[in-house]
Amino acid sequence: MPIRFTLAIVALILLLFGCSRDELELKLQLDASGGLQPGDAVVIRNQSVGRVTDVEATGQSGYVAKLAIEPGFAAEVTQSARFVVDEDPDNSGRRRVEIQPGNGGDAPLADGASVRGSVRQTPLFPLGEILRSFTEGLGILREQVERFESDMRRVPESEEAQKLRDEWARLLGEIQRAQAATEESIKKDLLPRLQQELQQLEDQLRSLEATPGKKPQTI
Repeated sequence: MPIRFTLAIVALILLLFGCSRDELELKLQLDASGGLQPGDAVVIRNQSVGRVTDVEATGQSGYVAKLAIEPGFAAEVTQSARFVVDEDPDNSGRRRVEIQPGNGGDAPLADGASVRGSVRQTPLFPLGEILRSFTEGLGILREQVERFESDMRRVPESEEAQKLRDEWARLLGEIQRAQAATEESIKKDLLPRLQQELQQLEDQLRSLEATPGKKPQTI
């Protein structure tokens, strides 16, 4: 058999052997599923390294998610690695498992190993986000008003320009009245109602915590 043909066969066998390496399979134990589902990504440093193959409830003890890690990244998944379920920024409404590598000298996890994970909590009432969006909206409106005022100063005097200034004065008055009405409504109506409803939720939470044999559910 020609040497070149023999070498080609050997190379093909080595290639097939290398491609046949199995994925690293792990069992991720969670107190709550956090919305995780089969097909969600598994990432290390924002790089996709695998996927979630299954999520099962385990009665009172929580959930078990099965992970499949690509062979080329198995060495990075060590015994001190941490596993966190979080929102997937690349897929709206989906979750992903973030693997945070541990110490460099630690041994890699064995195939089929069970590991503990956690779910990164999101705020139930994202007040900061709501206020930030409201503030950003006001900022855009303020910039638009300032830009219009600057442009108006450069317009030569004319009958049409005066009509435009009068219309602008009327609109500015409406903006100021709306601002005052909004502030008054927030102070008198919205904030007291929110405080009252939040107090009711706090009372229900304390009652739930005081009930024997029960604890608040992780959301």
